[in-house]
Amino acid sequence: MDMEKETHDDLLRQWGIITEKELAEFVPVTNKKQKNRPLSPVTDTTSAKKVKTDWDNQYQVLTVDDPPRDQQPDVQMEAPSRSSSPVQRIRPPPPITIDNVIHPAQLLKRIQNMTKEKLTARTRGKSIKLYPETPEAYHRIRKLIDDEKLEAFTFQFPSEKEYRVVIRGMPADMPVNEVVENLEELGIHPKECRVLINRKTGQPMPIFSVFLEKNEDNRNIYNLKELCFMKIVVETMREKIGPAQCYRCQGFFHGSKFCTRNPKCVKCGKPHLTKDCTKTKNEDPTCCHCQCNHPANYLGCPQNPLNRPPPPPKVNFWEERARIKKEMQEAAKNKINPPAPLTSQQNNQTKETSSSHLSQTSSSTNQPQTKFMPQQAQMTPSTPQTRTQETPSSSRNVPLNCTKATTPIENSQDPPSLLDTLSQVNDPEVQEMIAV
Repeated sequence: MDMEKETHDDLLRQWGIITEKELAEFVPVTNKKQKNRPLSPVTDTTSAKKVKTDWDNQYQVLTVDDPPRDQQPDVQMEAPSRSSSPVQRIRPPPPITIDNVIHPAQLLKRIQNMTKEKLTARTRGKSIKLYPETPEAYHRIRKLIDDEKLEAFTFQFPSEKEYRVVIRGMPADMPVNEVVENLEELGIHPKECRVLINRKTGQPMPIFSVFLEKNEDNRNIYNLKELCFMKIVVETMREKIGPAQCYRCQGFFHGSKFCTRNPKCVKCGKPHLTKDCTKTKNEDPTCCHCQCNHPANYLGCPQNPLNRPPPPPKVNFWEERARIKKEMQEAAKNKINPPAPLTSQQNNQTKETSSSHLSQTSSSTNQPQTKFMPQQAQMTPSTPQTRTQETPSSSRNVPLNCTKATTPIENSQDPPSLLDTLSQVNDPEVQEMIAV
């Protein structure tokens, strides 16, 4: 058995296979982490009871006396709120404009003493514009204006604004009392309700205007679909085209409800209310702004802000400065280096072009004329070109009573004159040819 085992091991070693003896002698290598681990078994410490420690204070509580009242600060610093809600911005009251003020400084000091506030103001000619900071100051200034009957105007307070709606869909003969009663039953309390009248025909229209205070109950009027057993449509009243115009003083950008200026008529322009005017429709109106023949509320009036020319476009100061500087530099360069004059060759070229243009125009206007030529001249044969070129230039001058022939000319040379033909006839060679 031992021999067989040895032979078996020898074969395994030849084949490179580890034998059982070598496997038994193999010792596993431990890792560094495994060496650091304790050999004792791990015990569970979570179930063991923890020892309670005593945290009781062995000393007495210190008592701190409050400082005397004389040393306490008067102002208490409030900690800043960390709420995420945005701070609501309160709109200031609208400004108040007072006209024809003789002593604006004295009036401003008087109003400041009355309201006990430091008001800011702005002067425009004989007018002063006040900017109150609180509603109490706004109402006190308005009361002073009413008591002393000052010429002024202002705007409606934001909290006093109202809903202005239009109801469509009801017949024009519907009683206004029934409309108001039905709205009261629905919890809506209108301040005023009336039927709109057509200006051209003077007849009532199927449109009702309603004015209400601003609150949650009256806001429900926009949700109405039926009223007085009729299907209706509620819309916000349309604004007037163009800027607001006062019915009392005919001024722009404010209303008559908060205006105490002197009245002006819209038809004749005189200092009275429009309802007291005696001018008829057949008479021409007079505008109080431009004294033209149209009412003061005419949109085509030249004094209307709609027809004023727009302001000039804004110009960047630095860009304009750079442009002017560039123009000045170019002008200085032109003064130092003027443009070079034309040379003689260029002048000759320009003269040639102008003369050729004139000759073309003159040749196009002149037409050839046909005249009778002598028979002897017509029978003369054409001489060589060299011969004709030798003739003097003086012989080519044609008299005033002689004209050109109508023979076609192939070359661009002038046709032969009568003197040339006569000189050719007197030539001995020509005479010999004629004699033959």
